[in-house]
Amino acid sequence: MTGEHRAPIPAELRYRAMRMGRPPEQKTRYRPATWERALERSPVAGALLWTPGLTEPVAARPADRTVTRHALQAHLAAVDLADWQTMLASFVLVAVWGSGTTNSRSLRYIPIALADPLRAAHQLTTAVETMRRDDLVGAYRQFQLPGIGQSYLTRWLALAGRRGSRAWQPLILDARVNTGLTALGVPVARLMAGRRSRAQRYAAYVDTLHRWADDVRQDNPACQPETLEWLLSRYGRESRPTS
Repeated sequence: MTGEHRAPIPAELRYRAMRMGRPPEQKTRYRPATWERALERSPVAGALLWTPGLTEPVAARPADRTVTRHALQAHLAAVDLADWQTMLASFVLVAVWGSGTTNSRSLRYIPIALADPLRAAHQLTTAVETMRRDDLVGAYRQFQLPGIGQSYLTRWLALAGRRGSRAWQPLILDARVNTGLTALGVPVARLMAGRRSRAQRYAAYVDTLHRWADDVRQDNPACQPETLEWLLSRYGRESRPTS
């Protein structure tokens, strides 16, 4: 990681982070049958959509299930990286978690990304292995799958690339977080003093949120970088036009 541009934490973000504990569990409801139709050419990629324990039923909606970030992280910490089918299915479930029932873009682009399943599995596994070797920039830079941009990629890195013994962890940098940063006057480009490399900007973002969390912990020991990531996502949601 790199932290060349030391942007201070925005006062409003710091105030909110000082007043909250752990971010709420991030649970997503989805419809497995919708994803199974989208993945009809790669059915192995949908193998985890109904898995008990990893996913849960919705009592009032028998056709729907839910999945949480915590459950996904626990699953991915123990997954066999040599099992290419499970890697594909795990990536799909991460995409499902980030999409819910409203993001039709995922239903279009994930099947495109998995059209060559062995290549896709290789890309996903290599990214995780590289991240777990602490090479955040390399993990981001080497990853290339059609239809997969920063939002999908950083969700995968953040959930699958964690390593418990490390002082820092990858974080999600999706459209909402980007919008939140911009709304608070610290767009990602500013964190790297205008550098154009997306990989370096992502590294600067991760470094910055870890430094900001260290700052907030002077007043709120419970603050974690994931707390700030969640708050930025909320800012991004609140900043979108309602019309």
